[in-house]
Amino acid sequence: MTCKLIDKAQIFEHERLTMIGIAGTTSTPLNDIEELIRKRYDSAEIAEVQNHEKRDFLATFFTDPVIDLTFDQSNKTDTGIIAYSLNKQTLSKIIDDIASSISFVPYENQPPYWESGFEIEKLTYGKSELISQVLHQPLEKIFGIIRYANFLSMYNGFPRERAQTLAFKKFDVGLI
Repeated sequence: MTCKLIDKAQIFEHERLTMIGIAGTTSTPLNDIEELIRKRYDSAEIAEVQNHEKRDFLATFFTDPVIDLTFDQSNKTDTGIIAYSLNKQTLSKIIDDIASSISFVPYENQPPYWESGFEIEKLTYGKSELISQVLHQPLEKIFGIIRYANFLSMYNGFPRERAQTLAFKKFDVGLI
């Protein structure tokens, strides 16, 4: 990431898990961010922009390495970027690339809410490690399955069971 952006981002790490959260402004609407990601990253899966009463969401999922990246806008300019990965370097590079392309300007003072979300993600990471050991599968695959199933159910509307089945299939892990 550029020095300015990394200095403003909230970066949380637990073992191999990295979460980056950053709030700021951009005049680029989520639909345009979606189009930019589609053009730059062939491998990205992108859910349709979800419009809610107080905020809109754009969720993106990368498989190799696993990166779960979400943008939210609470009005036309206030934008949050939150992302999770086991590959900090690629995660940082993608966030920096997209943020630069949309003229994202981070707030001087970042909101404190990122940390509470990370506590939940640490628990999910711990479950990924346990499942990885039980199934004798690489942590990256299990982490990917959990994140992808969440992506499918939360942002694509798949029922939880169907999302889990598709996630196991995507990461080539047989169900028990």
